[in-house]
Amino acid sequence: VQLRYLLFVSHCFKVELPSRICGLVHLETLEIVAYHAVSFPSDIVSMACLSHLRLPRGGLPNGIPKIKSLRTLEMFHPPDMDIKALGELTNLRKLSLFFDLEATMGTASNLNALGSSIGKLQNLRYLEFTVPTVKFDDDGLLGSLSAFPCSIEILKLETWRFSRIPTWINADLCHLHLLELLVSETCTDEVGVVGELPSLIHLHLQVELKMKGTVVFGASGGSFPALESLILTCGGDVASQLGFQAGVMPKLQMLDVRFERCDSGIDTPPVGMEHLLSLQHIRVEINVELEDRKIYPRDTAEHVLREAAQAHPNKPAFNFYFFS
Repeated sequence: VQLRYLLFVSHCFKVELPSRICGLVHLETLEIVAYHAVSFPSDIVSMACLSHLRLPRGGLPNGIPKIKSLRTLEMFHPPDMDIKALGELTNLRKLSLFFDLEATMGTASNLNALGSSIGKLQNLRYLEFTVPTVKFDDDGLLGSLSAFPCSIEILKLETWRFSRIPTWINADLCHLHLLELLVSETCTDEVGVVGELPSLIHLHLQVELKMKGTVVFGASGGSFPALESLILTCGGDVASQLGFQAGVMPKLQMLDVRFERCDSGIDTPPVGMEHLLSLQHIRVEINVELEDRKIYPRDTAEHVLREAAQAHPNKPAFNFYFFS
């Protein structure tokens, strides 16, 4: 009866759990690791101490929104009705949602309530969405939020593609220190708004399709005052479209730039890397199509980028990777 942690593991495709789990009134953590659960114990909702819950495919047990003690929830393939119920779990601190292919390929009808539910979780500190294929976000989902929970500290959305950087990512998110974000395109002004986040330490920004003109970090006011690690993933050979102004990212130690789907070659490094006064490590990855691997000017690209690293006042370590 004093049990506080219960882990149930099944390698079967479907599992039917007991109708009751013996009134474990002190249970704090329940993890059900299985592909699909066709039923859940009905007395889960009476566990007043339950704060951490991990569920497989199958949805939320009936009455779960009544468990106000719940702080952590991890769900796989949540159905529509459970997405709506998430907004009632107002004491959640951590929420991880893993969507299947059907959900990500579906219409807004099965995800339309997601933005509304997230907006109600004003104590949320950690949010993660993972999808097997990139989902394009439209105005009916997360992109249309007027505001985001200001308590958020970690936000992982690297597989959920937005058309542009959402307007709710701004200086109001004063506690956010880790951000992973995927957008179709962006520009200097939008990047500048991200630079106003006062506590942001780690940033992974993926620009899948294009950057509008030259994107200069620091040109529109946002200086990224606390940033220590930047991972920037861009589509194409766009090194010449990247720039850093004086005074930007004063604490940045790690710069990781990844060029995806390259074809023409890199002959100009990002401008202004010497302005990154705390830089200690530069990492560059170039990914080309397999059929272009033999003709891509790899040596030129490596030489140009290595020279830029060697010209930096700090002489940061430099690593270069080339793959298909």
